[in-house]
Amino acid sequence: MQAINIGCRRELFADDYLIEQMTNVRFDLKHPERHEIIVFDAPWEDRNAFPYSVVKNDDGIIRLYYRASILEIEEEEKTIVAAIMESTDNGITFVRPKLGLHEYNGSRHNNILSIGLPGTPPPFIDTNPHCPTEERYKGLMAVSGRLYAFCSKDGIQWRKMQDEPLAYPGAFDTINTAFWDSIVGCYRSYTRAWVNRKTKEGLCKFRIIQSATSPDFIHWSKPIDNIYADGEEEVHLYTNATQPCPGAEHIYVAFPCRFMERRRRCIVKDENTVPNWPRSGCNDGLFMASRDGIHWTRYLDAWIRPGLDARNWTHRNNYPVWGIIPVSETEWVMYVTEHYDQPDMPARLRRLSLRPHGFVSVHAHYCDGEFITKPLIFEGHRLRLNYATAAAGSIKIEVQDINYKPFSGFTMNDMEPLFGDEIDGGVTWKNKSNLAYLAGKQVRLRFVMKDADIFAMRFTSEERSVSRCEIVPLQLPTYRTEATCSEIRIPPVSCHVVIDGDTSEWDFSNAITIVPPDEFADDYNAKVALMYDNNALYIAGKILDPFPMINTNSFDSDMKNSWTSDALQLHLRAVTETPNADINDIRLWYSTKDKKGGCYIIYGIDDKKGVLNPAGVEGAYKRRPDGRGYAFEYKIPWTALNSTRAPQRGERLTCCIQCHWGTEKGDQLLCGAVNVRIDSFREAYEPQSWGWAVFE
Repeated sequence: MQAINIGCRRELFADDYLIEQMTNVRFDLKHPERHEIIVFDAPWEDRNAFPYSVVKNDDGIIRLYYRASILEIEEEEKTIVAAIMESTDNGITFVRPKLGLHEYNGSRHNNILSIGLPGTPPPFIDTNPHCPTEERYKGLMAVSGRLYAFCSKDGIQWRKMQDEPLAYPGAFDTINTAFWDSIVGCYRSYTRAWVNRKTKEGLCKFRIIQSATSPDFIHWSKPIDNIYADGEEEVHLYTNATQPCPGAEHIYVAFPCRFMERRRRCIVKDENTVPNWPRSGCNDGLFMASRDGIHWTRYLDAWIRPGLDARNWTHRNNYPVWGIIPVSETEWVMYVTEHYDQPDMPARLRRLSLRPHGFVSVHAHYCDGEFITKPLIFEGHRLRLNYATAAAGSIKIEVQDINYKPFSGFTMNDMEPLFGDEIDGGVTWKNKSNLAYLAGKQVRLRFVMKDADIFAMRFTSEERSVSRCEIVPLQLPTYRTEATCSEIRIPPVSCHVVIDGDTSEWDFSNAITIVPPDEFADDYNAKVALMYDNNALYIAGKILDPFPMINTNSFDSDMKNSWTSDALQLHLRAVTETPNADINDIRLWYSTKDKKGGCYIIYGIDDKKGVLNPAGVEGAYKRRPDGRGYAFEYKIPWTALNSTRAPQRGERLTCCIQCHWGTEKGDQLLCGAVNVRIDSFREAYEPQSWGWAVFE
């Protein structure tokens, strides 16, 4: 297969010209957005007002050329009023310049360009570098069924380029388009022709589009009928609105109006009402693209539909107006006809907003899809894409050799998923975007996509911004919330307990084990036991910790953060005669700065009620001899726990125990775990999830 040399051209994915394989992706026709309305409501405009073309001149002014009215339908050609509007705000609003050329109802304060013959053609601005200044504006127009060439210096005053009609066969009762083809170096025109075709109902005439070329806009080649890849012949194409694609002039785009000649519709009150049928015919707009101007990829799904407005379901509506106007880096503008030939209101135009080069995309649904290009040869060293993804979507690109083998450094694994929405976004592989050593070689591009669209691509030597996307590594759980028990049994004190950090006199047979997530479990865990007597609650713990007793929360700091490093947190309901007494939040830690144990007790859920080291509280810590952990003991009077008495044997109080381990510096939490819970699916701080302390 011969490689396609794309150089540094922008290539649209509006056809399969560059594509060799497609898997679970498809071409997706995109539709313009309808916006502002331009109403033909001047005194010299009527319901037959109809647009010719829109152009943007060197001063940035957008000009709309149009038929303003037909003064006498029986003498249509001789009584057409042609006019011009201008816009300086990206085609949102238009004004009618006071040209003073023609009188209407006793006044020349109007925008009329011509009344009757010879008339004003649908114009374009000639970009031929050898075009004389006085012929900068050109256009083709039919007079008495023959085609004439017109020109103008300023787009206002028009003249025939020769008195004789052009030797150009065809049927020209439509908007005949033409332009300078900078790729081929000639003028190219698109006009209407008729053709007889056999259908299942007999021989029928169909409106078709033909094209011709000319070196001088006067002498034209024999017209050639457009050829469509879809093979469908029974399609009436009324107008064509053909032009080179801005920024990709080697590709021709067209927006023909499809005419459904025999269709008509109206709304009746009930099934017995006799329809008041309008004139037959309704229309929609199509999109098609070509590489040579003759063979076309035509999308038979409508590019623009009549929509909900019933007045757009009559003849000569939904005609895309000839001319694409780029107004910004992110928006192109076109127009479409609406409300034509309505007896009770003026005709109008609708402004359309388009994504630049975004007519068609290669689209992948949420399930992954991919496509691979044919062998390509490019210039430059950067790849840029016109693309869009969903928030959950992505695009990855692999650069392969002609045998589908990926080049080192440009594989799928070398690229972070690209996501976002950009008209011209740069592509990188592991912070590398320079493809210079592959320029001039035969390469393939493999695109893997998910809920994404790719509209166009180009290679370039421009040094511009690139898109950087990353997926933040999954934060593995640092806090275990699954409990291994729903209660902790608390025996009475059976011996004299000295609060010195030595837990050898403690019975840990009723202790609970607290273990953080698996990645920390080898180095961190805790065993916690509780005892009680009539005066106090006793708490002891054996903590495995490679950085023991390091907590930078000192007694003069914010006690709300005392739990954010090495600490134990015990939630226990107060013992009172009042049902549903508040729950104590008891925070125990060794203060590295103060060099002693701290106790901060919050009564209820209001942090303002906290008390640091309440009277009667004793606490002590002791490191393990191997330095890989510590033990602690606390004695906390029941009065410090906002209780009016000691628990009775068999009494059950709401309880939950959390153990926290800090980093080596002791300035933030590393991991933690919670136990004594009845519902591990709730958050650890929700009292509804807590278990019980059972006093034996």
